[in-house]
Amino acid sequence: LFVTLLPTIFIHLYGLPRPGLAQWLQTHNPDAYQVLFGMYRAVDLSHFVLALLGIGLLWGLGDKLRTSRVAQKAFVVVLLLTFFGISVTLGFHSTLVRIQIG
Repeated sequence: LFVTLLPTIFIHLYGLPRPGLAQWLQTHNPDAYQVLFGMYRAVDLSHFVLALLGIGLLWGLGDKLRTSRVAQKAFVVVLLLTFFGISVTLGFHSTLVRIQIG
């Protein structure tokens, strides 16, 4: 789950869009603005929430995670949701890069 933290820190430090892009996108394509900038913070926040939930499951359940099928499934769901959140963030950033270049 620490793998989630590294891309999040990298994206926050180096993936910030250029100044004025939000205003340009809002005037030329308001739907893209709403998706990229409206959901951006919620997806980034989900990384931290899911990472804390996963770590909480690991520490809270301990050895039960090896034997309990329900705990294993819950952990796998949290892990898959974390990976999905990372992919959505990378998709947002690659879209912003394509808009900035083009």
